[in-house]
Amino acid sequence: MASLWWHKEGVNSAGASGAIFGLYGVFLALLLTNLIPKQMRIALLQSIGIFVVFNLIYGMKSGIDNAAHIGGLLSGMIVGFVSYLSLSGKIKIGKNAITILIVGVTVVGAWYFLNNFKSDAARLKELLNEFSKTEDAALRSEQISGNITAVDYKKILQDTALQAWKRNLEIVNEMDGLALSKSFREYQQKLKKYTQLRIEETELLIKAQDNRGTYDKEIEDVGKKITEVLKSINN
Repeated sequence: MASLWWHKEGVNSAGASGAIFGLYGVFLALLLTNLIPKQMRIALLQSIGIFVVFNLIYGMKSGIDNAAHIGGLLSGMIVGFVSYLSLSGKIKIGKNAITILIVGVTVVGAWYFLNNFKSDAARLKELLNEFSKTEDAALRSEQISGNITAVDYKKILQDTALQAWKRNLEIVNEMDGLALSKSFREYQQKLKKYTQLRIEETELLIKAQDNRGTYDKEIEDVGKKITEVLKSINN
């Protein structure tokens, strides 16, 4: 879970090192209590400390999942402290009950995490889908044909089209917080420019309903810019 949370771009890892760090976490937790004689604790703490620090530093190298190491270490320490409370008699609970408790908390925690966690890749897909649907709604509202007054058309532009394009600008801006590749970051900037031009075009169309012909040239110029941006996006 720590690995999935840390690597939000959707990277997964596999290996036993996280479990090994979990075992060291249990051992480390017990060594921080008085359950083991002091003389033994000092030597063992030094040994474990060197192992943990060295491997965490080494884990900064590319291709090594330090998030799994840290997650294993911390979860192991939690298990170790819970076990200490039972072994020392500070709480009256049997080993089987502790095992069931730890397994239960792990299963519930994993279930909650996997149902609520979304990687950046998954979130990006959601945002792009919403952008597409909102774009379709905006374009449909701008292309209404038939008998409709300028007042009614202006209201549709204000209440539907303009709000849809503004929502799409919020969607594109939300992508700033996602881990995206360089090429997709460039695509995002083009998408932002496109959306800003659509907002500008819609605002001009709204003004044009009160002053027929006054904004035709400006609307045409913005339309050309939109066409150019769309070409660059499609290429």
